[in-house]
Amino acid sequence: MNSTDLYRKLNNTYDIVCFVDLAEITKSPGAVFKLFHSCHKQAYTADQRLVLYSSWPLSSQLLDHVQKASLTIDISNDFILICCPHDISNVLADVGRKYGFDTAIRLDVTELEPTSELANNFYVAETVCPLLWSHLEVGNQGHIRPCCIQSDVIGDIQKDQLIDVFRNDAMLQLRNNMLAGTRAAGCGSCWATENAGQLSNRQRHLSLHAKKFYTDWIDDPNILSLDIKPGNVCNFKCRICNPASSSLYADEFLKHTVDPDRVIQIKTNISNGKWANTDQFTSQLESLLPQLTNLDLYGGEPFLLKQLTTVLQKAIDLDVAKNIRLHFNSNGSVFPENLIPLFEHFREIDIALSIDNMGQRFELERGGRWKDVEKNVVDFVSLKQHNIRVYLFPTINIQNVLYLEELLDWADSIGIELTYNLLHRPGYLNINNMTDLAKKLVLDRFGNSQHPTLQTIANQVRDSQGSDGSEFVKHMKAYDQLRSQDLLLTHREVAQAMGYVLQSRL
Repeated sequence: MNSTDLYRKLNNTYDIVCFVDLAEITKSPGAVFKLFHSCHKQAYTADQRLVLYSSWPLSSQLLDHVQKASLTIDISNDFILICCPHDISNVLADVGRKYGFDTAIRLDVTELEPTSELANNFYVAETVCPLLWSHLEVGNQGHIRPCCIQSDVIGDIQKDQLIDVFRNDAMLQLRNNMLAGTRAAGCGSCWATENAGQLSNRQRHLSLHAKKFYTDWIDDPNILSLDIKPGNVCNFKCRICNPASSSLYADEFLKHTVDPDRVIQIKTNISNGKWANTDQFTSQLESLLPQLTNLDLYGGEPFLLKQLTTVLQKAIDLDVAKNIRLHFNSNGSVFPENLIPLFEHFREIDIALSIDNMGQRFELERGGRWKDVEKNVVDFVSLKQHNIRVYLFPTINIQNVLYLEELLDWADSIGIELTYNLLHRPGYLNINNMTDLAKKLVLDRFGNSQHPTLQTIANQVRDSQGSDGSEFVKHMKAYDQLRSQDLLLTHREVAQAMGYVLQSRL
């Protein structure tokens, strides 16, 4: 039976939505996703079918690929019919169960005259990450990376054009390796997170953008999203930070550093941290605005960026602001009164406020005046624009872990949601490196908590390897001496439990 006869035969029984040689969907990774997307309906009639046919043996890998597409595009197996000369019902049942389907893709075992030979360009490994096909990050020092988690430097904003970096050999190799199932070493943070049974940045973005990734981005990579850390201009010098990310931190350390190599490094940090204050960068960013759907702005402090008003106004003038989601990660010290009227033109405004603690503890950990920041947070909460979302985004570390319940209660009292971020570096502040006594304090306080955030943190601390606290004490003592502060006055419980009194007060 040839394909024409097959179509006539099936057409007597079914309303055929599409009739496609399987060879067509093996030519590119996104082909079957695009096909299903073009045929997608909210509901099919009982006799409608999407027909795929081939005379060639069908591998389990290809059938898995088709099943993944049906799940991603949301088409029930009942409406997909595969016609081939081979009984593959067991394989279809296996891949169906893998993706949670109760029934397998339908099968019609039919002798067919030779059809087009199947290609092998369809395979998409489970290790893919959509950010490699849609995103770039520019760090505080101007280094360009595939994302904020990936460690490979693939360009320099002071020398390279973003569009050229996105298309360079390094990015092409990363994409090809991912498609083939190779776990890039630079993505180690995501692999470690997944190995620990937690949701990685890669998995989160794949869940959010699966349909767009498979139907569009995978065959046509383009810069749709940027993560910009525009230099290191900042008015805080947080203890969890560093000279490369905060100009105030860099200035302070430069005044008190005698090591000549360290002086050179910090001066380099200060110099490189000014890259965002250039017309060349502003021009690059403005040229990409028409294609962007997402722009993340971190710090330093993003609301101190001089060119921000110009860039946002440019997006409005180009009539593309309506397509763009803006994300800001702010320390809460600046309420951007002048930007509020501009925000209403954008698709979505997402403002994460890095508030880790309250009162004097906040002032010691991050800097600034708590009363001023508290007022700004309340002002952010009072914004009534429908497209603005504001939330607290504390970075959980050894300094603040014991006091999170107070922060949660305060957030509830002013009506703001909270999403937490676990600190990984510097290691001496990572909650995986607490002393046994400090771990016990966390477990006693939160081990039986009904709050899911506190319970998750308690579980992580319980399972962590811990440390003797010496690195924590060394660095906290250095901060106290440098800034004429005293961790014991504001964080007595955690300071004592980490050994601060024993090792620094004798």
